[in-house]
Amino acid sequence: PSGLPSGSNDVTISFWANPRVTQSASIPGVYVFGEETDYKICGLGFSATGMYYLGYANDAAVAYAYPVGSWTRYSVTVAGATKKVNFYANASLLGTEQTLAFTPNVGIVAASLGIQRPGNLIYFDGNVQEVRVSLGVRSADWEKLEYFTMKKTVWNGDGWLSWDAAINQV
Repeated sequence: PSGLPSGSNDVTISFWANPRVTQSASIPGVYVFGEETDYKICGLGFSATGMYYLGYANDAAVAYAYPVGSWTRYSVTVAGATKKVNFYANASLLGTEQTLAFTPNVGIVAASLGIQRPGNLIYFDGNVQEVRVSLGVRSADWEKLEYFTMKKTVWNGDGWLSWDAAINQV
């Protein structure tokens, strides 16, 4: 598919999520892209203790007690050239900026919603809406604008996306 980021691009991944349970330690992805084999994937997911940017064996993580049963807007920004990673919840920076050890070199074969990678059974257990992938690192001010602009419309209860199995785009 065209238009997907590769591991070396600047990228911002954002979405609204309402986890039904605390997620497993196996890091289920909410939005993941890359190659389908050998964990050559990048993306944003949750674990039992917080949020992860999956960077092909070069992950960044932030400890965060995300609310179960409550809608929250999450995002991660990744600067490809500098390898800097920032996590946000409801437009607030979580933890401190992190630096990946190396640039994840993954292709753009597939993108997945709600699963760590195609072919495995590690699913995100919850609801998701408004998944956005931007080629570029969005600023903290942009995160605030997006959050406060969307906050009013998100709570109307219409149009939520929920799954019990993965939705894949190949």
